[in-house]
Amino acid sequence: MKARTLLTLGLLGATPSLFAQTYPEPLEAVRAPAPKAPRAPRAALAPLPPIAATLEVPPLPPPPESPQTPKVAPAGAPAVPAPPPPMGQMINVRIEVTLSDGKGSLKTLVMTVADGEQAMNRSRSVGSDLTFNADARPMVVGNKIRLRISADALVPGASEKESKLGLSQSQTLILNDGDSVEIARATDPASERAFVLSVKVKIQR
Repeated sequence: MKARTLLTLGLLGATPSLFAQTYPEPLEAVRAPAPKAPRAPRAALAPLPPIAATLEVPPLPPPPESPQTPKVAPAGAPAVPAPPPPMGQMINVRIEVTLSDGKGSLKTLVMTVADGEQAMNRSRSVGSDLTFNADARPMVVGNKIRLRISADALVPGASEKESKLGLSQSQTLILNDGDSVEIARATDPASERAFVLSVKVKIQR
């Protein structure tokens, strides 16, 4: 009996050390973060000015019109007539156009036309079948004349064996008032007959 009592008391004396053993803290307590210090509030930023107030963009100029692009009138609009050509001076010019050969004058055409206007003469000799035509347009500048002239002729041969000869001439001349000049010369290759075309101008003020 005494032995059991001593054993029980020995066990009771050792038991408090077992109950005094420490255990680790719960996992939630270990992982909990430490409290953060509160941050200072940010200073308020000044508002940005509007873009339209800082950037002043000048307006773009209108695109230039192409001078080569004709303007088309709208449908139904009346057609605008073209301006008339400038008129010449209030004077006339006398023009003589002569066709001749080595034997003398064959035909002479006379035209009187206003400055800057067109003249036309058509002539035919029935007996000799000679045809001679001329067109002329003079432009007077001071005492000089710019003459645009065209002439054509059909000349019969000197004999029945010779064929007809056709002539055609067109050119622009600068002449003085009262000039008479030879403007063209041609030779018939079959008969060696020479033909001369000449013109004379005179301003009639």
